[in-house]
Amino acid sequence: MFAADRLYVGEASERARREHTNEHSAQGLTVDGYPHPACAPLSAAERRACPLLAVPWRSLTLVPGGVELTGPSPQDSGQLHRMVACHVAFGREHASRQCPLHVPGAQAAMRVGPAGVSLSILARDVAGVAEVQRRVKQVVKLQR
Repeated sequence: MFAADRLYVGEASERARREHTNEHSAQGLTVDGYPHPACAPLSAAERRACPLLAVPWRSLTLVPGGVELTGPSPQDSGQLHRMVACHVAFGREHASRQCPLHVPGAQAAMRVGPAGVSLSILARDVAGVAEVQRRVKQVVKLQR
C-alpha cells in the first residue's frame, strides 16, 4: 500500500492516482530513483504518488501568481510536504506536460493549521501562471 493512501483513502482517489501515475510513467517520467535530497526520505512508491491526489481538496482558488488549494489536514502533513518538495525538485529537471508542480519555475508552499492544509503553487511569469492554473484544474478535477 502506498504511504500516500494513509493521507486520503478512497476508491475514486486511488483510481485517479493510478491513472495519473500511469500517465507520468508512459512518458518515462518517474521519480522512483531520482537522487535529489528532497526525495531521499521517500520510498519509491511515495515518490510515484502524486501529492495533489493525496488530499481531498475542498477548494481551488486562483490567486495572483498561481493557485491555492485547501483541504483537511492529512494524517501525516510532513509526508505530504516531502512529496511536494520532491515533485517540485524533479520538475525542475524533468518537466512533464500534466503536472502543475513541473511547470518551469513553479514553486510550492504548504501551510498546516487547525482548519486544514493549504498548498500554494505559484509561477514566475504570466505564461507559467496560466499553465499552473490550467494543470491544477485538470488534476484536481480527477478527485471529484
